[in-house]
Amino acid sequence: MRGARAAALFFAVLAGAAGCGHSRWPAKVLGDGTAINTTPINSSIERLRALPRPAGADGLNATRVPAERQVYRVHADLLRFTLANDGDIHLAIAQPGNATLTMIAEIPDPSRMTGAPNIYRYAVAQTRRKFIAAFGPPVKGKWLPAHREVVLSGPLFFDLLHGQVGGLFGGTPTGVEIHPVLGIVISKPNS
Repeated sequence: MRGARAAALFFAVLAGAAGCGHSRWPAKVLGDGTAINTTPINSSIERLRALPRPAGADGLNATRVPAERQVYRVHADLLRFTLANDGDIHLAIAQPGNATLTMIAEIPDPSRMTGAPNIYRYAVAQTRRKFIAAFGPPVKGKWLPAHREVVLSGPLFFDLLHGQVGGLFGGTPTGVEIHPVLGIVISKPNS
């Protein structure tokens, strides 16, 4: 019993130290002090999925690795979205015309972007408001269908691998995501 309590305490401390229960939280929300190149490079989900997982992206408190210091712009089919426990809106996106090539993009809660410069917090807040105005509020633990074309801009982030690969949730084998989404253009609904 004492061992179970000690293990639970260890994981509670670990989650608290990581910020919002996620390792690499400062890097994930641009709060680690690492500069990023904000001039977007046009890319595709197919190309981003093909990037190898870089060394250094798996450390508990690792800052952004070089591959994560660039903003990319992708055209995507937004398949579905949900609200995660950490307050992020998770978007399952696909390569236009190929719903089997998927990845995750995340719009965090700007109030939880501890240490992030105000310019990024403002961009995320604007993006989040625009997203919710178009699709309605996300629901925690429930994936809602969207089926709209979007253009997303944001830096890459190699998330820890935790079962987000493919299937309903739209992840990649390397854990690459767009996080945080700093800008969004949403197509008009099909009539």
